[in-house]
Amino acid sequence: MNKSLAHNTAIFTLALGVQKVFSFLFFWYLSSKLGPHGLGQYAFALSFTTLFAVFMDIGMSTVLTREIAKDRQNAQRILGAALSVKIISAIAVLAVMAVIVLNSDYDPVVRSLIALASLVMISDSLQLLFSSFFRGMHTLLYESMSVLLFQIVEIGVGVVALELTGDVRWAIGSVAIASASVLAYFIILAYMRFRCVIVPIWDKRALMALLRLLPSFAMATIIVRVYNTADVIILEHVMGTEGVGVYSVPAKIITAFQGLFAGSFAAALYPLLSSTYHVNKDAIGPLLVKAFHYMSAVALPMGIGLSVTSGLIIRTIWPEYHGAEVPLILMSLSVPFIFLSFPTGSLLNASNRQKVATIHRLIATVLNIALNIVFIPRYGAYAAAAVFLGTNGVIFLLDCWRVRNELHDIGGWFVTKGIRVIIASGVMGGVVWYLQQITTQLPVIVGVGIFVYIILAWGLGGVSREDMMTFVQEFRKKPRIASPHPDEAL
Repeated sequence: MNKSLAHNTAIFTLALGVQKVFSFLFFWYLSSKLGPHGLGQYAFALSFTTLFAVFMDIGMSTVLTREIAKDRQNAQRILGAALSVKIISAIAVLAVMAVIVLNSDYDPVVRSLIALASLVMISDSLQLLFSSFFRGMHTLLYESMSVLLFQIVEIGVGVVALELTGDVRWAIGSVAIASASVLAYFIILAYMRFRCVIVPIWDKRALMALLRLLPSFAMATIIVRVYNTADVIILEHVMGTEGVGVYSVPAKIITAFQGLFAGSFAAALYPLLSSTYHVNKDAIGPLLVKAFHYMSAVALPMGIGLSVTSGLIIRTIWPEYHGAEVPLILMSLSVPFIFLSFPTGSLLNASNRQKVATIHRLIATVLNIALNIVFIPRYGAYAAAAVFLGTNGVIFLLDCWRVRNELHDIGGWFVTKGIRVIIASGVMGGVVWYLQQITTQLPVIVGVGIFVYIILAWGLGGVSREDMMTFVQEFRKKPRIASPHPDEAL
């Protein structure tokens, strides 16, 4: 695997690994402290504002990452122009949100939570600009530190405040304080490391360049955001906040694993694909094969393992949320589709085919909304989880069809390594299922499952010693700032 790609992925994955562990523990604390109803209020408020936040981002983060990766010399001018557009969009979005919430029938607690979540929305939206700036400069080190800072502040404020008051509003208040802390960190770092002053720049040339790129990226971002939040909003309308709380548990588990492995990998892969595509298109095919191999080696055992142990996970960790067992099984089976869609989707965006990626997400979003409207009233969270599985499969298959020319080497990979990863994952799943007939000790079962998979994947040749050592070595190396040359882009 490209060592610079592995290096950046290793740094970011390590930071996200620590952050996800603490995030998971904090979510477990919230779910236990608040119960299904309170957790549902918390999750709905965040989903509601997340939906509107897309109109503040309007795809700008993706544009910024790509444009800075191609032209570092003008990074500050591009960033300033992007910030100008962001300020205008933020004012408009907040005004629309205020009108909707004030004329809604949400109870006072939910309204307060939405107001607090709006502060998070503003801060997170500005953070996206800065994190995209650092990604475009080809380093994930600073973003790695930011995720740790965020989690420390969120847990510190959240646990203390909730223990003292028991007020659900502090669940989101802690997020707002943590998000503001990270924003301040990014602003200071941009100046200290790159002497980049983050102020609005009304540069007509830069603004026009950004605005020409925004329509397709904006539509893509809006569609993905609607896709990710529609199920929660429909669930709240039909089933109430308690239904949202039950559904939030499997959704949190899948999101945590997605962010830890697929998200961190994509953060490093996208700028590399962008620069490679414009410099050496012949290198795209082999790079995708390596990306597919990494994703498959992680996603297949993860999806099978989670689905097989779903019932035990819920009974052990979330006994109050017994209705989440079947949704977790269904959503776990979507993990391979989610992970493998990152390389294909990143390639479409990096190769100026973002309109194609947008159409694929639009198709999935329309299916998602239509199917959820029809089936959630009958089957509740079960339906939302099944639709989640099906539409993620649709996205992956559509992406593969459109990048089939770049996937010409995948067949060879599947025969030599892919099938072996599948066999190792399947056997591991069988062993884990059998162990549950003997013991209910979740840590023991998970540990044995991981051990069995590693031994089989290595023994069968699905994962080689070279694959494993590359990542181990990258974790041990001192982080470096990437060279500005395209061939060393990550």
